[in-house]
Amino acid sequence: LVNTYPELETLILGILNPIDINDAVEAENGALLYCGNYYRKKITSGLGERFSFVKRNEVGLNDPKLIEEQETSLLPSLEKWVKAFLTRWYLRDFFLIEDVYLHTVLSNMFSAIPAFIFNHRLSKCFTEEVHSFHIKSFLESHGKLGKYINSLPLKQLMFLYRNVRWIEKNTGKEETFKLLVDNLATPSGVPLTSYKLKHNLANQPEEYYPLPLLQREVINFIQTGSRFTTFSIHQMLNKEKDLALSNAEDIDNRTEKAIYKLQRSLDSEFPTKIIESDMIDKTNSHPYKLFDMLFNLWIYAVSENLYTANIFVTNPRTSDKILLNPLNALILAIYCINKGYAGTAPINAPDMVARNIPKVLGSDLSYLLTKVESSRINLSKINELVGVNKTIDTVITSSDLFFAKGKELHTQFIARYNFIAKHSFAKTHAQLRRIMGKLYYLEKNCVLNTGNTTYQNWLNNNGFVLDEFTKEDLINLGMELINKTTGYSVNSQKEKAELQEAVIEIMKQFSSYSVQYIYDISPANTILVNTNNLRPDNVVSKLRAKAKFPFNLNNIRNVYFRPNSVINPVSIT
Repeated sequence: LVNTYPELETLILGILNPIDINDAVEAENGALLYCGNYYRKKITSGLGERFSFVKRNEVGLNDPKLIEEQETSLLPSLEKWVKAFLTRWYLRDFFLIEDVYLHTVLSNMFSAIPAFIFNHRLSKCFTEEVHSFHIKSFLESHGKLGKYINSLPLKQLMFLYRNVRWIEKNTGKEETFKLLVDNLATPSGVPLTSYKLKHNLANQPEEYYPLPLLQREVINFIQTGSRFTTFSIHQMLNKEKDLALSNAEDIDNRTEKAIYKLQRSLDSEFPTKIIESDMIDKTNSHPYKLFDMLFNLWIYAVSENLYTANIFVTNPRTSDKILLNPLNALILAIYCINKGYAGTAPINAPDMVARNIPKVLGSDLSYLLTKVESSRINLSKINELVGVNKTIDTVITSSDLFFAKGKELHTQFIARYNFIAKHSFAKTHAQLRRIMGKLYYLEKNCVLNTGNTTYQNWLNNNGFVLDEFTKEDLINLGMELINKTTGYSVNSQKEKAELQEAVIEIMKQFSSYSVQYIYDISPANTILVNTNNLRPDNVVSKLRAKAKFPFNLNNIRNVYFRPNSVINPVSIT
């Protein structure tokens, strides 16, 4: 319904998730029941009963973000204004002589609400309830900082909004740097390190001059297990080569000159003005990624008629909207990706294999005990591994619901994987993996209902004309089909990189011009190699010996252990 009538989304979801009838009956005239994705709710606490506004978070609801989380007094103030307006203008006697009096009152009230909201937000400037528009406008007038507003968390944004004028007046001071570290970098999880130049005297007296090295010094996070703590002059110049034009030119010659001067320095240790931030993004560092779960679930769901939704994508050539169901979206995406990247159009739509699809399990899991050794795995451990089994067993009607289901199943898969990983004994680990293999369709053959026709006939029958599409057009259309149908957004993987960039660029702007900032982050799509490791096992052995030997008269030889499937006492001969 939402896809068919997108302009009525609030009404449809309001019918499916109505306001509590008791709260609606008890509400006074002019009370707000629902506004801007917030609904009225009675709260009972130690202070008694009161009404408050709670944000609605139903799955499938697209938050319009009309009211920001810090605007705590907007709805109570609006409700107070509405009640005052109705008290002044809602006069019952006029109903007797004016049929459209109520319509006039309501139209005047609703037309005045935007002006009230604008004035309320204007009155909250330089308070904790300021709207992001005013924050962005203010920061934009202070060094063009408004471009970082979407990357910073609210707490750090408020700190900058409140203190930017003082920071501007004290740019370049050590006090300002520490303030930014404590209130901007550290709460945002952005690590910072500095470098101290030291003389390495290990090669003396063979070498007349010491070797200058740069040693890393932690600023705001204790970093354990760092790969490198010291760098050569050449390595550091390579790190700085992209900070300015022509830095990369003649690095070897510049390195020799720098080493020559630093070797002859009268100080053996002094700080530098190099600040580095090196982060690792582990958002998608799993042996089985969320996108893999979504894509395999997509294949399985359309083959079992469990995913029915309206998918809208944009034609990259004409900018027209294209409407497809999830099955056609999958078939078209396969064609576009193959022809776009490989340059060759596939002849037929292939039958596909969906991997790691959870099975529907019964309440009794005792049958799994026949697959393992009872001395190692009991029913309690199996129940702990399985938990509350979640699967796809009902029809999914929107891409938002599909993404929520895929994420739920991915979370379940990773939790089971981690449960098995913490068992270090080889046989126990292997048998738990065997149990997990029984919980999933490891490879499920899925037949795509294409009518047993060629791709060209399928395209013609469905009205798709892709002859003039370039490789870029095909790839863009294929990726949009995948992202829209699975609900997966690659932009979510860029949040940490954008946060790091925002923090470092702001600190760079308010530091001395001679301070050089270097920052880097690991790629979001890091491949985690899930290799099988050598594992010990809890094999219990016994050593039994009964012999009397005169001291220093007999020699003992041929002491050995004979492996056996059944552990027996081992005798010494």
